[in-house]
Amino acid sequence: MISLKHSHLYTLAGLILLAFLVSSCDLPAPGDVCSGAELQKVELISPADFESVGTSLPTLSWNMPGDCDPGSYTIQLAKDRDMTVDLLEVTIDHPTTTWAIPGPLENAAEYWWQVKANVEEGGTLVSGQYSNRWRFYYGPTCDPAHQTNPVLVWPVDGETIDTVLPLLEWSYPYGPGCLPGGYRIELSTDPGLVDVGLNGGTGNPSTKWLPGDDLVDCTSYYWRVAPIVDIALGPYSESRSFFIDTAGSCAASPAGSLGGFVFHDLCAVPYSSDAPAPDGCVDLPDGGMIANGIYEEGEPGLEGVTVRLAEGSCPGTDTGLTALSAADGSYSFEGLSAGTFCLSINALGDGNDLVLIPGGWTYPESGDEPIMQEVTLGAGESNLEVHFGWDYQFLPSPAASEPSEPMVKALQNAHCRYGPDRDAWDDMAFLMEGETTVVEGRLADNSWFYVQNPTGSGFCWITAGVLEFIGPVLETKIVAAPAFELADGGIRGKVWHDLCAPPWLYEGTPPPPPEGCISTGGGGMTANGVLESGEPGISGVAVYLGSGSCNSTGLATAYTNSNGTYEFSGLAPGTYCVTVQVTPNANVLIPGGFSYPAVNGDTASHTVTVTAGNTTTGVSFGWDFQFAP
Repeated sequence: MISLKHSHLYTLAGLILLAFLVSSCDLPAPGDVCSGAELQKVELISPADFESVGTSLPTLSWNMPGDCDPGSYTIQLAKDRDMTVDLLEVTIDHPTTTWAIPGPLENAAEYWWQVKANVEEGGTLVSGQYSNRWRFYYGPTCDPAHQTNPVLVWPVDGETIDTVLPLLEWSYPYGPGCLPGGYRIELSTDPGLVDVGLNGGTGNPSTKWLPGDDLVDCTSYYWRVAPIVDIALGPYSESRSFFIDTAGSCAASPAGSLGGFVFHDLCAVPYSSDAPAPDGCVDLPDGGMIANGIYEEGEPGLEGVTVRLAEGSCPGTDTGLTALSAADGSYSFEGLSAGTFCLSINALGDGNDLVLIPGGWTYPESGDEPIMQEVTLGAGESNLEVHFGWDYQFLPSPAASEPSEPMVKALQNAHCRYGPDRDAWDDMAFLMEGETTVVEGRLADNSWFYVQNPTGSGFCWITAGVLEFIGPVLETKIVAAPAFELADGGIRGKVWHDLCAPPWLYEGTPPPPPEGCISTGGGGMTANGVLESGEPGISGVAVYLGSGSCNSTGLATAYTNSNGTYEFSGLAPGTYCVTVQVTPNANVLIPGGFSYPAVNGDTASHTVTVTAGNTTTGVSFGWDFQFAP
């Protein structure tokens, strides 16, 4: 006679034998508790220094060297190397050497972390030395086509510095919520940056870089930075110069300068084609209108426009030097010797299309690209009146005859969020630069606007700082922001007894599987892995939650109730791993095995995505007891 039902995992006798074998082995005993003097420096493991993590809820891990054990660990996480910006500090008990970050990371950001070990001596907590500080990044990585200009931070243009090994620094403020894979740095004594001998790269999203060798004292250097994704190079930053004088005894660097403003030449063209030209506009021969080409009081500057410098009469010989206009529209080139220069802006290149298009130049003239101005400098002379005027095609909207429907237009790619100041947004919705959507309401202080979801159904929130108002936006109704807890999601499921009652014995040909069973081949049967009406839940099963894709644990633990159900609530949007393991649940489950989601394994798990305000249900586990029913 042959038994039909196979054992899926361990029998109870097998577990007893396993425990005997383990107890008989010569396993190392846990270390003694450290004294304060014995605490060693913790070794960080993951995320590695400079690593880009793929989840907004990563788990940090480390190792404690030495032969003794601490009592606890203190973990610090911050957004700067000095551990001062948005510092988060927690202490957890040994032997746990992992920590899951409890809330989602900020998109496109750099984070720093460190860990130290602690022990209690005489009622006082004594700490060891902090580990090395490591940094990591949370993306996503930019689409190569959407890379934008970095902004140089230090040294400032034309600055004299006192070190031959400067730590060059820049920022990436114009990226649409993403990070490049790294940066290319060009550094040269040649203003045209033709000599590539000092060039380098970061190979990661870090925005600081040291030259490979000491630079030369009493020498001027020129530099610029470009983002890179894979092998696709993005637009360059402005070019800057600095002068090295370590002892204050070098000859002075050149002192001439050129600069000015890139300004929005305001002309609010009326909707009616027969209306006269309003203030700031002039009529064109073809019946159209354009801004008047005069830099007038109140006209705003345009940020992020790249200006190029060439030597000689226009178009001149390109020096490779560029300047990026600041928030007020100003730009400048420092450290110039006497001579003739050509300043130019290409509205269709250098990343300027992302800032300027659609529209056209009005000053110094309207015409072909690039727009140019020729300037002659005397020795030590500064000319900061070289301005450029730009007229946007659809901005500003005319004051009269505005559309009656309240709408907003995105000045840059903007997240449409579940609620004001939220890290999560509904359906990953974006209002892309230049797109419009209808406004349904606003906060009382007009800082956030409640709009129709541009990429889905329903409504979401966009901050006022990235919007242009069209129509009576400020007359819309005041809407209360959703409570923060409504953004929390959850996971719910069941651990159930997957019923399969095969005949225990047979002679000859195996009978067909009865209801609830499936054949495993070779005459065996197992439960079918389907949660069917009447199948009971299993209570007291520990279910583990981890951050990120499976296999991940350590975030939380829930136990099934009398109906076999469990729930994790208050979860931030993101990816999680839900797991049931046999060994911790042996007294409840053994003998038997999983029928769903995995068969004949000692661990079953689901990778689950949680969205804002939603509970993901049906994350269940089927268990087939060996001798029941």
